[in-house]
Amino acid sequence: MSRQAYYQKLQRICRRFQQILQHHQITPSMTEGYDCYYNALTERMNGILKEEFLVVKPHDIHQARIMIKQAVDLYNNRKSHLALNFLTLKQVHKEKVLTGKT
Repeated sequence: MSRQAYYQKLQRICRRFQQILQHHQITPSMTEGYDCYYNALTERMNGILKEEFLVVKPHDIHQARIMIKQAVDLYNNRKSHLALNFLTLKQVHKEKVLTGKT
């Protein structure tokens, strides 16, 4: 199969996949603009959620949403980070806002 034929087939498969997702009202797990940098950040955050916070499988989507909201709150506001001299993300962000650093 030529490279062009391969890419054409891949595009057809992707279009069909998107149609199936839309039919089942599922939002694909991709960042806007399909930027690989942001996909990497998203995958890292998903990994942290799964490995560090979601140690119990939720019973339903409602419970999953509550668990994720709590995990994000803990990660941003209460968990100290070694790379940030044991400050929380909230503390670092607040400090940057107050000092005008970016």
